[in-house]
Amino acid sequence: MASLLLLGVAVLLYLASISAQAGPGCQIHCGDKKASKSMSRGKTRVLYNTSTYCYDPNTRRMERDLWWLDFSTWPYRFSNLDNNFIVLGCNTLAYIYNKYNRAVYTTACASVCERRRTLTNGSCLGVGCCQNTNAIRKGLRRYDVYFYQVYNDSDSWQFNPCSYAAQGETESFSFSSNYITTKRFNETYQGRQPMVLNWAIGNVTCELARNMSSYACRHRNTECVDSTNGPGYLCNCTKGYEGNPSLLYVDECKQNPKACPNGAACDNIEGGYHCSCPPGRKLNKNTNSCNPDTNLKYLRGSKIVLNTHGRRGGPKK
Repeated sequence: MASLLLLGVAVLLYLASISAQAGPGCQIHCGDKKASKSMSRGKTRVLYNTSTYCYDPNTRRMERDLWWLDFSTWPYRFSNLDNNFIVLGCNTLAYIYNKYNRAVYTTACASVCERRRTLTNGSCLGVGCCQNTNAIRKGLRRYDVYFYQVYNDSDSWQFNPCSYAAQGETESFSFSSNYITTKRFNETYQGRQPMVLNWAIGNVTCELARNMSSYACRHRNTECVDSTNGPGYLCNCTKGYEGNPSLLYVDECKQNPKACPNGAACDNIEGGYHCSCPPGRKLNKNTNSCNPDTNLKYLRGSKIVLNTHGRRGGPKK
């Protein structure tokens, strides 16, 4: 489907752009593509299309370009903590809903404005901009966007040519009055908006998954954690490891050069590190320093002489 195909392209483009930012020892592989460390924590950031409702002065009609996204058969779900529903326009009412189950999920957002001077940068309280922070429910895997046709830009198109509606990342959005008077909002990400997706393995809890042959967290250095956004579970690394469930070993001595005090040797051990002080000194864990070892006893002024008696020459015949 066109919408999923475009999302796939957006995902690959975004993953390619962030792979260089991932820290050492934390490369997660998705097929032959590398993702960010956040991918292993059940979260990733993508770009997806914005729905538009624009007035065409030539035909004198409103033209809609609506988008939907369905992850019903995929392991993804929309992040209820990182996303919201954004609507921009001067006479706009838009819905985000599930086309196949409207009774279960339908949420709206409305924005109005009479003139440019009523718009305030950074404010999204219904004047030119509406944000519904509760629109994305937990475990949501499908959404559709719809504009209520009675409300449109046919009377305000000269300074508000288009209305927009999108599920977007809350943190990356800040309203600008230019989003109303120009097409800058839609052009910033080439007709798309940043969105955060969560993912999980399967549809059962860790307790049930441990008894299944498909259980994914089998490595001795992984732990199973239930998904916080819908069904399923994740495999997390135990202390001293990071990355995906295949677990790349972390050199904690190299990662933290000041882990041990000056003069001490740092040795990696499973799940951590060990500091060894020079001979005659002992590690004080409270101050992280190597202090003289008062338990050592020294022999002073002692001398051992070994006298041996033997014959010169070869063995007696």
